[in-house]
Amino acid sequence: MSIRKPVDVPDVYRNAPDSEEEGEELLEAWRRRTISYREKLLRWAALGDRATLNCPPLEGKAQGSFRLEAFRLIRNDVEEGVTAAGPLSPHDHLDPGISTDELRAYVRQEYASWASSRT
Repeated sequence: MSIRKPVDVPDVYRNAPDSEEEGEELLEAWRRRTISYREKLLRWAALGDRATLNCPPLEGKAQGSFRLEAFRLIRNDVEEGVTAAGPLSPHDHLDPGISTDELRAYVRQEYASWASSRT
């Protein structure tokens, strides 16, 4: 039996609510239509990122779920002409062969911008 070492939480998520609380808030906000579709995609991708921090890279189901959510956000950003919040462009992240780390970087860049706009 292998023991997973805790992974440091990236700075972008240090002030984020507990994952369960965030998920419930996100679902309620979406149900009430008080958030945009992009915000839903972004926050869901960020939740997926956070949920897989301790997963080994070969944990296919968990990593695949995060990748799917990240690609949904990226495709939306490209289709809607969203200007990236930093140097990473969604156009550079459309390749299905892109690494999970690169997808995480884009999601974190966008989440950091969104989170800073809420304070």
